[in-house]
Amino acid sequence: MSDAWIGTVTAAAPRYFKGAMDATIRKRLILAMLQRRGKIVMNYRGSHESKFDVDYKEPPVEQFGDGGQVTYERNDYLKQGTIDWRGYKASDEMTIKEREETRGGDYVLVDRYKRIFPKLRKAIKNQIGLEFYVDGYASGNENRFCGIESFCGAGTCVVGDMVAQPSDTYFGLSTALNQSGRWSADAVDSPNTTVATDWPLGEGSTDYDYWSPKLANVVTTDARWSTTATWAANCKLALRDVIQWLALTAGVESTSLMAMLSGDYMSTFKASFDSSSRVWVPHKESEMLGFPTVLNFEGCGVHTEFGISTARGYVLNVDEVELCMLGKDIVSTVGPTWDPNSASWKFLAYCFGNFKFMPRHVAKLYPYAAA
Repeated sequence: MSDAWIGTVTAAAPRYFKGAMDATIRKRLILAMLQRRGKIVMNYRGSHESKFDVDYKEPPVEQFGDGGQVTYERNDYLKQGTIDWRGYKASDEMTIKEREETRGGDYVLVDRYKRIFPKLRKAIKNQIGLEFYVDGYASGNENRFCGIESFCGAGTCVVGDMVAQPSDTYFGLSTALNQSGRWSADAVDSPNTTVATDWPLGEGSTDYDYWSPKLANVVTTDARWSTTATWAANCKLALRDVIQWLALTAGVESTSLMAMLSGDYMSTFKASFDSSSRVWVPHKESEMLGFPTVLNFEGCGVHTEFGISTARGYVLNVDEVELCMLGKDIVSTVGPTWDPNSASWKFLAYCFGNFKFMPRHVAKLYPYAAA
């Protein structure tokens, strides 16, 4: 029995998968942006987990008058996060009976696996795109990538609060506020009554919120947005403020930010402009990447895509996200491999990696405390 077809399929596999993953990236806006910024990192350092440094505070700065004395001491500016590796697989097989049935024409088998390879790669491609939004620490998700929900756990939030209190652990580090540092408390009404500071308004030190996402309660009755506790009433003001919070507290330009809304939130957001006869301007970078329908809202791109659960949205600095892969390619393949026990050839596609976010550069829009 000739095994020439096995060599043909094996040689063709990398070509099929490379083209497929390029197409995958082009069809997912965030992945396309990560690729454009060089944020899809291959051959990430191995082992069962990897440590990375988080620069969480700035050097202390003191007043210095003429003739003042300088005190020298060492300062620790780093904390360490631990990224663990998650993986996905897609497989197929061909039995020896199937091989015998098509023995008369090897080209038939190659054609069959030209169809199978795209099916394997499509399954993995869809999964990687969906993982951007999942909670990798939720029950049953132990081997899924740690997406944006992995650090958006919330603590205390009441109806009048503009933000929820961050309360989660991500890559081994707590997202809680005020682990050290300071923040102003000058406002009459704190955005969160339990936190009792001006955060995310006002000013303070970097280490106060170095690992904390902004969790906007979009159904607040706080009059700084509206007294109507709905996304429809608050969406423009909430999104505007969230963009400003990230731009000021995380030190980024709005042009580096992307807002990804669920389908229902996106429809409501668009509808809120119907009476103003606004002419939407496309988001320039997204349009360059082949996404002409992305909206530009005060310099921030606003978009929706499959995989975002209802009644929520996210705003993030794309420059502070990485897709870290252990392999030299996003997807690797094994096979066809002969298995004498099952008398079949096995085909496997797989990947190992994880997303790496900086929570401080991310905000979530969600009805944390509905009236």
